[in-house]
Amino acid sequence: MAVTVSLDMILFLKDVSLFESLSNAQLAEVARLAERVDVTGDDINKPLFYQGEPADCLYLIRKGRVRVIQNGHEIARLGPGETTGEMAVLAGIERSATIEPIEPMVLLRFDADDFLALLDTYPEIQRALMRTLVMRLTSANRPREPSRRAATMVGMVWGKDGAPQKPTSGDSKK
Repeated sequence: MAVTVSLDMILFLKDVSLFESLSNAQLAEVARLAERVDVTGDDINKPLFYQGEPADCLYLIRKGRVRVIQNGHEIARLGPGETTGEMAVLAGIERSATIEPIEPMVLLRFDADDFLALLDTYPEIQRALMRTLVMRLTSANRPREPSRRAATMVGMVWGKDGAPQKPTSGDSKK
C-alpha cells in the first residue's frame, strides 16, 4: 500500500539528504512510490533481508534503528533518514549484508525498479546517493574501536614521606 502524501511526509523527505534538493511537488511524487512498513512486536530482530538475497527493494528509515550484519559481524547501525539496501539495488547484485531492526520502526519501502526510475528522472538524487555511499565507504575504512593493545602506564610510588625533595640552589650536599 502506497504512503499517503501528507505535509508531514513531504517535510520528512525534505530533511533526508537524498531528497533535500527536490521541490515539494517532486517530493510528493517520491512519497507516492513508497510503501509504509511498520516493524513492531515479534518483527523486531527479524531481518528485513538477508545477506545473499536478491535485491528487490530498498528501505528509507523514518523512525527506529537497524543493525547491519556482514558475515556474522555487526558493521554499522543506521537510523532515521538513512537508506538500506540501496547498494544492491544500484548494482543489481545480491545483498551484501543482513539488515536487522533493533527497535520498533517505521520504514518507507521503495521497489527497486521504481527507485531506479527516480534516479533516471532526478539526477539530484544520484548525486546525493553518491555522497552517501562515499561517506559510508570512508567511515568503513576508519577504525571503529580503540586498539586492543594495553595502554602503557608510567607511575612512581613514594614512601610515607612523599616524593623526594629536589635540592634548591642554596642547598649543597658534600
